[in-house]
Parts: sequence; C-alpha cells; structure tokens
Amino acid sequence: ATDAILAGSGTYKALTFEGNFSVTSGTLDGVTVTDLLTIASGGVVGITGVNTIDGSLALAGDSSKGAALLRLTGDTTLKGAGSTVLSSKDYSVIGATSSARTLTIAAGHTLRGSGQVGSGSYSGLNVINQGTVIADGRLSYYGSGFDNGAGVVQVAASGDFSNAGPMTGGALQSLGSGATLSGSGSFNALALHGPLGWTGGTFNGVTVQNTVTLTSGSVGNIIGSNTVNGSLKVAGDGINGAALLRLTGDTTLKGAGTTVLSSKDYSVIGASSSARTLTIAAGHTLRGSGQVGSGSYSGLNVVNQGTVIADGRLSYYGGGFDNTAGLIQIAGGGVFSNAGPLSGGTVQGLDSTSRISGSGTYQNLALAGTLQVAGADTVNVSGNLANSGSFTIAGDGSLGVGMLRLVSNTTLSGSGTTVLSNATYSTIDASSTNRTLTIASGHTVRGSGQIGANGYYGINVVNQGSVIADGSLSYRGTSFDNSAGTVRIADGAIFSNAGTLSGGSIISAGLGTLGGPGSFSALALHGTLSWTGGGFDGVTLHDAVTLKSGATGSLSGIIINQGTLSVAGDGTSGTALLRLTDNATLSGNGTTVLSNATYSAIDADSTNRTLTIAAGHTVRGSGQIGAGGYYGINVVNQGTVIADGSLSYRGNGLNNTAGQILIADGALFSAGGSVSGGVVRGLGNGSRITGSGTYQDLTLAGPLRVAASDIVNIKGQLANTGSLTVAGDSSAGLAMLRMAGDTTLSGNGSTLLTNAAYSAIDAGSTNRTLTVAADHTLRGSGQIGAAGYYGINVVNLGTVIADGSLSHRGTSFDNTAGTIEIGSAGLFSASGSALKLGDASMLRFSIGADASDGVGPAQGLMALAGNASFDGRLALDLAGYHATVGDSFTLISFSGARSGTFDNVFATGYNFDVHYNLHDVTVTVASITAVPEPQTVALLLAGLGLVGAAARRRRAL
Repeated sequence: ATDAILAGSGTYKALTFEGNFSVTSGTLDGVTVTDLLTIASGGVVGITGVNTIDGSLALAGDSSKGAALLRLTGDTTLKGAGSTVLSSKDYSVIGATSSARTLTIAAGHTLRGSGQVGSGSYSGLNVINQGTVIADGRLSYYGSGFDNGAGVVQVAASGDFSNAGPMTGGALQSLGSGATLSGSGSFNALALHGPLGWTGGTFNGVTVQNTVTLTSGSVGNIIGSNTVNGSLKVAGDGINGAALLRLTGDTTLKGAGTTVLSSKDYSVIGASSSARTLTIAAGHTLRGSGQVGSGSYSGLNVVNQGTVIADGRLSYYGGGFDNTAGLIQIAGGGVFSNAGPLSGGTVQGLDSTSRISGSGTYQNLALAGTLQVAGADTVNVSGNLANSGSFTIAGDGSLGVGMLRLVSNTTLSGSGTTVLSNATYSTIDASSTNRTLTIASGHTVRGSGQIGANGYYGINVVNQGSVIADGSLSYRGTSFDNSAGTVRIADGAIFSNAGTLSGGSIISAGLGTLGGPGSFSALALHGTLSWTGGGFDGVTLHDAVTLKSGATGSLSGIIINQGTLSVAGDGTSGTALLRLTDNATLSGNGTTVLSNATYSAIDADSTNRTLTIAAGHTVRGSGQIGAGGYYGINVVNQGTVIADGSLSYRGNGLNNTAGQILIADGALFSAGGSVSGGVVRGLGNGSRITGSGTYQDLTLAGPLRVAASDIVNIKGQLANTGSLTVAGDSSAGLAMLRMAGDTTLSGNGSTLLTNAAYSAIDAGSTNRTLTVAADHTLRGSGQIGAAGYYGINVVNLGTVIADGSLSHRGTSFDNTAGTIEIGSAGLFSASGSALKLGDASMLRFSIGADASDGVGPAQGLMALAGNASFDGRLALDLAGYHATVGDSFTLISFSGARSGTFDNVFATGYNFDVHYNLHDVTVTVASITAVPEPQTVALLLAGLGLVGAAARRRRAL
C-alpha cells in the first residue's frame, strides 16, 4: 500500500502513528510509531521530546531529491523496541537547530544504517546512547559529545562508523569483516570488540578486546592509557601509504595483547610534538616492522615496561627509549634500529640473524641471545652492556663495515661473547679520542676484526676478561691494559697490536701470530707464537716465540725468557730483525736463537743501546748481534752465547766478564767490536773465531781456530787453557792473530801456528809487545811478526816451540826467562840482535831420526840474522836418535859476530863438547853415559835448576 503523506509546518504531539506514513515537514513531539514513519528525501522534519519508536522511523534521503533531515528542535529521546534507520550516508541526516541539542537513544532502541547523526552542514548535536547504534554502511557522528556509557555501537561487515566528536564509554562492536572506524573525533574510555578497521580519529583510554587495524594511508591519534587485550595493528603499505598512529599526548599501551606494525617504511607510531611519551606497560607487546617515532613526523620518548619485538625492521626515533623494566626482542632476520638513546633492560636476539643498528646509542643495558651488527651498520654504545649471549659485529666486503662505536667509555660485561667476524670489515671504534672499552671479568671478545678501527679514532682497552683472536684481530689505540685479563690466539690466527698492550697473559693455542707496530709490555707469553712486528718491553716468554723472516720486532726492558725466542730470517722472505729501542736484558733460563747467518739479526734503533744477556740465559745460533748496515749494540754477557753456525757481533763492546761464549764444532764466532772478559770456548776442532773487532782480557778454552783469510785482533791478557790454532794455508790465504795492543798469552793451553807462510801473529802498529806467560806454549810453523806487516816485540816467560819453520820479526825477542824449543824438523829464525837470552833462559833442541831413512839424524836449527849473544842453558833431546861418539850437530847459525856462551849444556845420556864457531854453534858427542832412572835424572837436573826440563824429557821418553 502507498504510504500516507503528511506535510505542513505543524506539530504532531503525543500521538500514535499506526500504519505507514511519509512525512515531509512539521515537528514530532512525543509521538509513538507503531509501524513505519518515513521522512522522505527532500523533507525536513523537526523532533523534540520523548518519542517511542516501536516500529521504524526511516530517514530516506537520496541524491535525486536531496536529504531527509530529522532536526532536533529541542532535546530528544528515541525509545521503544523499534529502530531509527538512516538509509544514505550523505542524505540521511539527524541534525539540530543548534549545537546544544541532545539526542538520547534509550535502552532497547536501535539507531542504524548509513547517514549522519549531527552534521557539519547543519548543527551538530550531543548523543546519549543507552541503546544500540549500528553502522550498516557509513554512519557519521558530528557533535560535541557522544555518551556511549550505557550503550553499544555496532559496525556491520563493511560498515563504517565515522566519529567527528568525542565519543565516550560503552562498547563499540564489529559485526563482521570490513567494519571500520573513521572520522576526526575521539573514542574515549570505551571497549572495542571484533575486527575493526581504523582510518582516523583519536583513541583515548580505549580497550581493544579483539583486533583493530589502522589501515594504510590513515592517521589514527592516540592518547592516555589504552588497554590492548587483543591486537592493535598499524598496517601501512607501499600502495596506499603510511599508517600513522600519532600520539597527541602521553600515551600508555597496556594489556596482554599486542600492538603490531606491519611495514618498516609505512607503519609508524609518531607524535604531534617531540615531547610525547609512549609507555608500553608490563605485559604488553609492541612488535612487527615499522617506525616508533619517525624522522618524517615527530620523534617520541618511549618507556618500555613490557616487550618490544622486531619481527622485521623496527626503528626507533626520539629523545629517549627507557627500557629499564622492559625487553626488546629481535626475531630471526629482524632488525631493531635505534636513532635515539636507548637505555636499560634487555635487548635479546632470537636467532643468529637478529640485528641491531641505528644512529642512536645503546647504553647501560643487557644483551641476550644472538645479536649482530651487519655490514654498513654502525651501532653506538655507551656505559655498561651486560652481554649474556653472543653479539656479532658482522661486516663483509660486499655490504661494508659493521661497526660498534663507543660514544663514551663503555664496558662489555656478562658471561657472553662479543664476536668480530671479518678482519677488514668488523670493527670496534670510537666517536673521538680518549674513549675506553672495558672488557669485564667473565666476558669474551673474539674473532677477526679491528678493536680501534684503522681510519677512525683508536680506543683504550681495559681487559679484565678474555680477548681471543680466531682469525686476524687487531688493536689500534693508546693503551691496552691487560693486567687482569688474557689475550688468546687460536691456531693459525693473528693478533696485531698498534698500541701499548701491557700486563696479563697472551696465550697461543697452537701456532698463533703476534704482529703490529705497537708494544707488548710487562706481560706473559704462553704457547707457540709467530712474531711479525711490534715491541717486547719487560715481557716473560714461557714457551716458544719466533720472529719471522722479513719482520722487525723491538726489545726493551727486562725480557724473561723461560722458553725459546727464535729470530728466523731467511733468504726468501728477508731479514728477521730483533731491534733494541732501549737498553734491554734477556734473562731467564731459556734460549734466544738466531737461525740464519745473513738474515737473523739483533740490532738497535740508535747508537749506545746495550743488550744484557743475564746469568742463566743463552743466546745461540747463526746470525748477527749488531747487524751490518744497522746500528751496532753494546753487549753485556752474563750468561752464555753459543755460535752454532756463523754468529757475528758488531758494536762498541761485548763485555763477557761474567759470561761465556761457546763455539760449536764447525761453527764461527765473528767479533766486529771488542770482546772482553769471561770465557770463549771451542767445542770442537772446527770451532772458529774471526772478525774485525778485538778479543781482549778473556779466557780461551777448548779447541779454537783462526782460519785461512781470517784476521783476529787480540789485546790484553788471553788466558788460553785449550788450543788456539792459527790455520792459514796457501789456497785460502793468511790466518792471522793481530795485536791491537800489548798482549799476553797465558794459561796452560797452547797457541798453534800451522803454516810457515800463512799462519802469523802480527801487530796493528809498531811497538806492540807479545808476552808468552810462564804457563803458556806458543808453537808450530808460522810467523811471529809477519813479513809485510808490523813486527812485534816478544817477551817469552813460557815456551815457544818451533815444530816447523817459526820466524820472528821485530825489535826484541826477550827469552831471558823463557824456553825456546826447536823440534827435530824445526827452524826458528830471528834477528840476532832481537833475541835476548839470560841466566834463566833455555834453548832446547830435538834430534831425531831422519824421516827419509829412519837412520840419519834430523835436527832443528836456530837461524839468527846478524850478531848473536848467548847465555843461559842449552839442552838437547836425543830421545828420537841414538848418537855415537864424534857425532856433530849444528844447532845455531848467525851471520854476524858472537858474544857470550851458554852457562850449562846437558843432554840425558850424553856428554857434549860445544864449539862456538865463526858463524855457528856446533855440539859434538864426547861420551855416552849410562841413562839414569827418571827419578835420578830429576834429582840431577834439580841440582842444576832444570826440573822443568827434566819433566818435559820424562814426557818425551
């Protein structure tokens, strides 16, 4: 049936509409609608008072005829079990004649549909909803207040409730998917149920029981304490744009639910100004990918007492993130980026790919789980970071440097590990100089990377925990205090130091490498270490350290070597150079070993450096102490120096007073400076000494050689208890002992010259005196005062033996208290005026069988040039020949005049007549006597003062 049409400007007061009516004008005041009352499109109908709708009051505006306007002319109540229905979002309107009007929707009544309650085009109105409001389409509210405390607002599937005023209390329910909240108004102290989309307006103290989604392209404001028991989603995307949850005042998110951001670039929690604070209460979780605080919007302060989870890239921008009572978790593949100061609480990685980054500072907080700083990321840190998990700084060549940057003094504490993963691209550095990194007791920093990055500011380190080089780990800074800590180097790994590392221990687990230009001071080295650079100052070596070829390592202070320090140069990679940068001492019961005569060296960075080899320590091998081409060094040897191959010294002086130098069989010790005091001992017949320096005031022991083409300078007293052989030859050339000053050969050993033409003792200048002490023997074939060189004066208090051709050239050969022996094949030649004999002198000649026939005599000869003067004792030893009466022997020849005679002439078993001829001295066998027992001979000779001679004869017999 067709609706009855009501028109006119009058008032329908306290009457009942039964049936279907269409009204276009007039005023409703306290009416009752039992069926259907329609306000037609284009109609304007006033309403006031308490109106009962048991049926339906329909506002049926449309675009063709215009709005259907229900206008409050006074405060109005809609009650009854029926519905007030708006059918068009733009053309169905409940308005008012002024903004002070109030619409009450009584309990049991429903207002629903699509339309406007209050209108921007008309006057807004206040609403008190005690019943139900249902947005079937787009239902908009404009007004000064929507009191929903006793009511419920429902939004149908795909419906939209748009609020342009303050809406307070009660419940707001979704009836299906696509239900949306919108508008510029506020939702205050109400409960939100069901899945709801949100495109605008303000949440103030709301409770989210299920899911509310702030959609892409939308701005949703929030303020006050809001309870999220379900999920509040901020769902921006790259198509429709950012979803912005904007704090218009300090805001708390609480409840057991979750606030979720879904896009790292387009899901944003921002603020209307930078002074806003977001509190995430205990029990609440904020998570996802997005921005908390925004560079494009205002940053904000955060107080996290709950949990923040970065499922993707979650960024914070603001003035401060107080995490003291909270937890930040980072999922696998997730990134938490901090652009403000973040302090307190715990930051936990949930997977090995969990990352932190950002331009802000992480300070005074705990790190847990597995976390990393990726390539191209810089993470600023400050204060105490208590790391109980694994924190990896994971730079790489493709992405770039991963950097942990100290913006102030920082402590890494906790039982966990800080890991650097790339020698070139993983770094810990500082924002300025004088930053200190403390590695607390129980914490470990390890891996491959840089502590104090090259090209950035270096840092100071206080290590109370453990630093482990798993690959190539380098330090650059002023000071690395390791006093209470340990540095460990894995097998095959390198620790490089460009600062001063002092105290504690460095331990190699396998074969580790130490390098860098810095110094290692007052620390202990354990294990097997390869050394490629830097300085040792007061360190203790417990095991083995090898300075590699091509490397320079410096020494200063007292080095306590309980193991082996090897200087291992080679011809392929070059010299291994141990350089003194100050006075240094090698102490301890260990050994310093040089392995290559040419490429293993100890030198100094300037003159006047002194190396002390302490008692109990040994320096040995093949190499150079004071390297050629570098500065020489002074050496004080109180321990042992062993030449295993060719070991040379160059410097101002090697003080060996309290030490010993040992030369292995076949080895060579070369002195390029003075060597004084102590003992130089040969350990085999091939032990050699040489060099341009001087051996002075020392003891020679064991067998020692001066080889052909070598010149050995000597001076002072050489106490020789062994055998010193000067072994020249025609193929290799002259071997020479050269006196750099007056020299005494003492000791019960012997000095042996082996070649008449190529074994020599000479002098570096005129007026040198060689003294052969009472207990010493100089013998062999050679030259005392070499032809073509300076002659020398000789004072013989001991024994000179010409085993072959032994010549003297010089001003004086004082034998007044000594013995000259001439072997059966010997020739002693000298200047007659130079040879001085006295009452205590002895000339002894040996006469033996001729080697050619074993029968005829072979005898030695003394050949004197010029005048000859005779005195003392003449002895003949015929132990090797049986002479007969009448046999004559020419013992001495001289070219000049003779003076004096021998005081005594004797030979065991023979009586001789002595003939002093014009130019020779001849003896003839006068008689043969019985040979007494040796004891009798001794007594007879003792009466003549010849006990020493008898003792020698006894040995010869």
